[in-house]
Amino acid sequence: YNPLWDGPNQSSYDIATNDFFVEVKSSINRSKKEVTISSIYQLSNLKKKLFLVFCTFELSHGQGEHIYSINSVVDELKELGYNVGLVNELLEKKGFGPGKSDRKKQFLLHSMYRYAVDDAFPKVIEQSFKGDTLPKGINDISYTVDLTGLDAENLIKED
Repeated sequence: YNPLWDGPNQSSYDIATNDFFVEVKSSINRSKKEVTISSIYQLSNLKKKLFLVFCTFELSHGQGEHIYSINSVVDELKELGYNVGLVNELLEKKGFGPGKSDRKKQFLLHSMYRYAVDDAFPKVIEQSFKGDTLPKGINDISYTVDLTGLDAENLIKED
């Protein structure tokens, strides 16, 4: 898909590919399936398919399947041939440069679901308003979406 991680560059979406965009949200709260949308542009897409991927994690000190750290993900990306120089550059922008202890923190990935952000997905975008524009005096909107009951694809492969 030729993915480009663009989230740290203040892009509307975290990942861009030739065919679609991906907005990634994560939480360590496993009891709620809620995500905060920080802008009306985050789920607004008129050019390509848009997906929201929601992951839940738990801090872990163990080893095994589905346990990840920033360093382990960077290593996996390197094995896949991805430009980890660019990844490290972007991580540095976010305060996670090489050698930072937070890069070693391990998390157990409990769930990873992909939702198609289509007409059935609950969202607030410019087209939600009369004239397809925000009301005068409103500069932006952030809101919470409850993902409970929405159609999703489980992205964790079961053995």
